[in-house]
Amino acid sequence: MTERETKTAKRFNCLTLAESIERELLKLPDVVGAEFDLDGMEYDQFIILTKYDIPGNIPILDYFRRRRELVNNVISLMSRKGFYKTEDRIEDCGRLFYFVFHKAKG
Repeated sequence: MTERETKTAKRFNCLTLAESIERELLKLPDVVGAEFDLDGMEYDQFIILTKYDIPGNIPILDYFRRRRELVNNVISLMSRKGFYKTEDRIEDCGRLFYFVFHKAKG
């Protein structure tokens, strides 16, 4: 996590959670990095930019299967951490997925 991400996580008392999410994200297949926008934690939003590296020279069906699995793995991980995916579209910024999650109440 960057210094800014760490400061923001401390401000919203979610540093341990963010560090745990980062560790688990980096264990997922094809994930090579993660960035967080935690300013939305004021509203219980957790934004993740998940960097990925899926070779472009594999068969096209395998490429899209791996992308789909990566997205599903991130959503599943965040669900286990108490977050659900918002209605915001998952943006593919070319080697980077942009996810918006919201803290589940209860």
